[in-house]
Amino acid sequence: MSRVDNIRDEQSKLKRELDTIQAECVHRDQHIKFNHDHKAYMWCCNECKLDVRYPTGDEIDRFIRS
Repeated sequence: MSRVDNIRDEQSKLKRELDTIQAECVHRDQHIKFNHDHKAYMWCCNECKLDVRYPTGDEIDRFIRS
């Protein structure tokens, strides 16, 4: 097995582990951030770093003013 194959295998294992952690997380502590991939503000979990949902217009206004 080549080094590249080993790296890809490790990436795949880590991605599965991350998916499990994020699926089991209850997302209690969140903050708003700008997601450059979606080009939008998102609520992000502070623990598992999952983009949880889009904020409302009022939530974005309060975030920008703070």
